Amino acid sequence: VVDAEEREIPLGGDPEARDPHKRGYLAYVWEVVGRVALKQILGTDAPSAYGEDARLTALFLWTLRTSNDADGYMLPYDIVRRFCQPLGIHIERWNGHLIDIHKGVVTLLPIDSRAKRLLAEDAEQTPTSVLDRIHRAMLLQKHGQSDALRELLLVEKAYHPEFLRLANALSALYPAKSEEKRLLDGMLLAMPR
Repeated sequence: VVDAEEREIPLGGDPEARDPHKRGYLAYVWEVVGRVALKQILGTDAPSAYGEDARLTALFLWTLRTSNDADGYMLPYDIVRRFCQPLGIHIERWNGHLIDIHKGVVTLLPIDSRAKRLLAEDAEQTPTSVLDRIHRAMLLQKHGQSDALRELLLVEKAYHPEFLRLANALSALYPAKSEEKRLLDGMLLAMPR
């Protein structure tokens, strides 16, 4: 494969290269697959309206659903890197916060691992991403904090339509019998009409 200037584009290449012809053909394939998947998952042409954390989580869960190699909430590092890198998702940034990277395997962390930060007293001002707010709502649901949940959902419904879109998308992606799906569905049922 060559570009318009007749420069050869290697199959693998360097996905982080600044020169487009050095990135490699597969980097472009993964970028298209990732963009199409996000459009399918989120129902929008503007996935950048969602933070890196939401895009990483959605693509991770989508890949789990389509992969025969998936084991629990784990994927090989190389697969995660391939779908994240072309979309500007820096997986190392999320290590220990949203994912765990260990010995070539990436694990999507359970929301309980985020509870301390998301349920802290100042958390109402701290979580800024859509995914943080969804995880906060799920944790409020889990801990039976119905007044705080109702208040959060009223604000989200009134001012942040992307909240409901992402929550519905994640509900469709989580495994049917998972704790996360149960909490998401419960939270969605509590959403004001």
